[in-house]
Amino acid sequence: MARTFSAEDAAIRRQLHADGVNRNGIARQMGWSVGTITNHAQHLGLSFDREGCGPTVIAGAGRRGA
Repeated sequence: MARTFSAEDAAIRRQLHADGVNRNGIARQMGWSVGTITNHAQHLGLSFDREGCGPTVIAGAGRRGA
């Protein structure tokens, strides 16, 4: 049976976001997928700062020949 994102989940999500926890950290702490957190963040009007993302975070970066 699928879980439903409750009002309590939304409150926890907002607090973690306000505390500066990143999207992956929120997903881990709440036991939801990253995609679910992203979708619900958009629904709640929240966004994540991606300025700190560098080449090491980009998929495939540094993986030549791997």
